[in-house]
Amino acid sequence: MKNFQKPPFQEKAIAIGFTLGVHALAIVGLLYLGLSKPPEPPKKITTVLVNPADLAIPVQETETTSTQVAEQIQTTQEPEVTAPVIPSSPTPPPALTKSTEAIEKAKAEAAEKAKQQADAKAEAAAKAKQQADVKAKAEAAAKAQQQADAKAEAVEKAKQQADAKAKAEAAEKAKQQANAKADAAAKAKQQADAKAKADAAAKAKQQADAKAKADAAA
Repeated sequence: MKNFQKPPFQEKAIAIGFTLGVHALAIVGLLYLGLSKPPEPPKKITTVLVNPADLAIPVQETETTSTQVAEQIQTTQEPEVTAPVIPSSPTPPPALTKSTEAIEKAKAEAAEKAKQQADAKAEAAAKAKQQADVKAKAEAAAKAQQQADAKAEAVEKAKQQADAKAKAEAAEKAKQQANAKADAAAKAKQQADAKAKADAAAKAKQQADAKAKADAAA
């Protein structure tokens, strides 16, 4: 029987060769990617609007320029029979018109909003001023009322004090008069008692004298 199994060194050599091949392909791919130019971005398309007034050239100037150019330049090409038609009044793009209308509309709305805000601010200021005036008037009226009440209270208190003083003085005067009257009555009584005693003593003396005379005569 034949042995078809390869020797171990041959299998190892095949594995090493396969590994080297894979690495070589990877290195070549990386070099290709590194040296290749990156893809160019898409070019921006710019639209230029031409004013018809800039395209209008005087006929005389055009003819003179054409003659001078014809003298200086010789060409074998025949001029074109049909020239391109340039519109005299280009129609503005719809997008630009809509954008302009939107800008004008936004400006008008902003102006109207600013006017409304200014009116509201002025109205609020006027209302605040009215409220401040009403408050100041109310405070002034309340202060005047307080002053009037205080003045009336002071007048009433002074009147009460005057009445009390008058009553006290009248009572004191009446008391003094009563005391004087009592003193006079007591003095009059004393005088009457003294007189009565003197009269009685004189009368008793007279009677005693008369009796003594009568006794002596007997």
